[in-house]
Amino acid sequence: MGNASVFGGAAHLTAGSTPEFEQCILASNGGGAFASNSETADMPVLTCTNMYGNQGGDWVGYVASQLSERGNFSADPQFCAPGSYYLRPGSPCAPAGSPCDGQVGALGVGCE
Repeated sequence: MGNASVFGGAAHLTAGSTPEFEQCILASNGGGAFASNSETADMPVLTCTNMYGNQGGDWVGYVASQLSERGNFSADPQFCAPGSYYLRPGSPCAPAGSPCDGQVGALGVGCE
């Protein structure tokens, strides 16, 4: 969250890479979610991933076709507070609200 670059904030793909993202939150990144310095970089495989609020769009470009596939979605992750990546209980990334039968994101549910 909150990464930035001219080409893409969340991940930079290189030629010959075979990136896979599973149960990730890619949110509020400047320059978009993905960047590539090569026409031959492989398309990332996204599974149960939430892309939300990225500059330039979320499920756009070469990842657009993956929205709503393999549990991918776009919704406010409802973090507890700025700089905190724990989830609010009603978050669509929490196990109870996730379309993936499990948590999306690295940290659990609970605001202290």
